[in-house]
Amino acid sequence: MSWATAWAMQKPVAGNQVEETTMCQTTPRAALCLLGALLLILSLGRAQSTAPQSYHDGLLLLRAGSFKAAQVTLSSLCHAGMQNADVLENIGLAYLRISPKDLPPTATPESGIVQGVGHAACLAAQKQFDDAREEYRALEQEYPKYPYIHYAVGRFWADMDGVPAAVAEFQQELKNQPSDINSRLEIAAAEYKLDSAAGLPYAEEAVKLNPLVPSAHYLLGLLYLDTDNYRKAIHELEIARRALPQDAKICFALGSAYARAGRKEDAARTRAAFAQLNKELESSSEVKH
Repeated sequence: MSWATAWAMQKPVAGNQVEETTMCQTTPRAALCLLGALLLILSLGRAQSTAPQSYHDGLLLLRAGSFKAAQVTLSSLCHAGMQNADVLENIGLAYLRISPKDLPPTATPESGIVQGVGHAACLAAQKQFDDAREEYRALEQEYPKYPYIHYAVGRFWADMDGVPAAVAEFQQELKNQPSDINSRLEIAAAEYKLDSAAGLPYAEEAVKLNPLVPSAHYLLGLLYLDTDNYRKAIHELEIARRALPQDAKICFALGSAYARAGRKEDAARTRAAFAQLNKELESSSEVKH
């Protein structure tokens, strides 16, 4: 089923709410049913009240080139019923790693690909996995060489913990873009769940291709740590921590590496720093609430 057909067949949220209320009016336990419908509408209202901020945050992440964070933030809008063309377009940009300034012109095949990927990702966010899979399959069959199309499908499988399928898609992306570090890091992260040794070459290649990416050093450090190469793990994690000193997960991983290497004083100092970072994060979260 194409994106346009699937989109036309979807019922808007408001229509679903009306149908449920009508059903309640003919149910013997009408009062209880209506209460349930009211609670559903209220919960949807709360989700929709935060949607504009999520959309704004997602756009800022997208413009900053933080594509993975933008993927998560913008896809969450699908739960709030925000599925207009602008939302789908920006979700598609995030998954295809396209900056808004490079947005394809409207009414072109490229703009259709962006919308299609956004729609498929939205379906996945709504847990309509079969429909999302079919949408992705149709897109990559029609546009197998489009930059990051296989990466987008790989992210779908990675989010579902389908490691072999995800790795196969990222490897296909590397055939299209041999120097891409993003697909290499995705393979390394996916393999970390099952076989860290298999992920090591991809993380090592990513660091060589671009040694200025802190997350690449962090992931490589995790893989070294998981394969008991503590010296190399410490080296990579120290690089990551110097670049991102406020990142608690990097601090924790480095403390673990120190401990497993027998560097007790360094481990104690780093774990104390981790505890302090966690305390600061909790305080910040309380202030926001």
